[in-house]
Amino acid sequence: PKHDLLAGIQSRSLEINAEISVLKATKKFGFRIFVGEEEETVIYYQPEESLLYVDRSRSGQVGFQEDFARLQSVPLAPIDGVIRLRILMDRSSVEVFANDGMATLTDCIFSSAQSRGLKFFVEEGYLHLDSLDIYFLEPADFNITSI
Repeated sequence: PKHDLLAGIQSRSLEINAEISVLKATKKFGFRIFVGEEEETVIYYQPEESLLYVDRSRSGQVGFQEDFARLQSVPLAPIDGVIRLRILMDRSSVEVFANDGMATLTDCIFSSAQSRGLKFFVEEGYLHLDSLDIYFLEPADFNITSI
């Protein structure tokens, strides 16, 4: 709990692959992405509810539409006690694929360019992080030219 596993990782374009053994004593765990001074998008799992969430209530610019700063969730049961997450983030989007696509969440994110931090967290309890791979990606760049 006192060690920041992902300290020093800064990027707005990443692929995160994690396998996590879920323990009943754990209340909530997940990733905080696009972390900045007053911004973050939170992807988390609550074992007791068997729900996977994306919370973009503090993800940057959210006030332009009433329902934008919302919490999305999808049911997700562990497979043999394990949750597998594949998270793709690229400047203004986040896609979460859980248990090889059994559950998915996709959101637009409008965080500031300075919000580049990444954190892994566990609330109340502990778990076993079986594997964690993080890949730095080149951001998508669309140059549209007329013919």
